[in-house]
Amino acid sequence: MFDSILDSLKGEVGNTLMSKLGLSEAEVDKTMQGSKEAMETTITNEAKNNGMDTLVNLFSDKTNTSGASNLLGTLGSNLISSLTSKGFDSSKSSSIATIILPVITNLLSSKIGGDSSNLTSILGSDGISDMIEDKAKGFLKGLF
Repeated sequence: MFDSILDSLKGEVGNTLMSKLGLSEAEVDKTMQGSKEAMETTITNEAKNNGMDTLVNLFSDKTNTSGASNLLGTLGSNLISSLTSKGFDSSKSSSIATIILPVITNLLSSKIGGDSSNLTSILGSDGISDMIEDKAKGFLKGLF
C-alpha cells in the first residue's frame, strides 16, 4: 500500500520538486524513498506505541486533536531526517518537506478516510501482528 501512495506522491510532486527546487530525476527518486521510509516509520511506530486513534484522526477530515498535530510534526521531522540521510542538506530537506508533507497527508487521508480498517490494510497483517505482539510483551512484563 505504501508503494501505491509513493507512486501517487511522485506523480503529484515530482515535476514541482524539479521545477521549484531544481532536483534531478535521481534526486526525486531519493526523495520518494525517503518519504516512504518516513511514512512507514511514523505510522508503524505510532500504531505500535499508542494504537490507531491518533492516526485515524490525523488521516480524516476531522479537526486534528493535539496528539494528531504532534504526530504530524513527528512525520515532518522523520521526513527531514530521512531526506538528510539520503544526502540532502538540511535546508534542501526542509524545502522538500514543505512541498511534500501536505501532499502525503492528503494522500493518506484519501486512502484512510478516518476508517481504522483502511489504516489496518495500509499497516498490513505483519504490522498489526507486530503491534499486538509488542503490546502483549509489555503487558506480560508488567505482570512479572
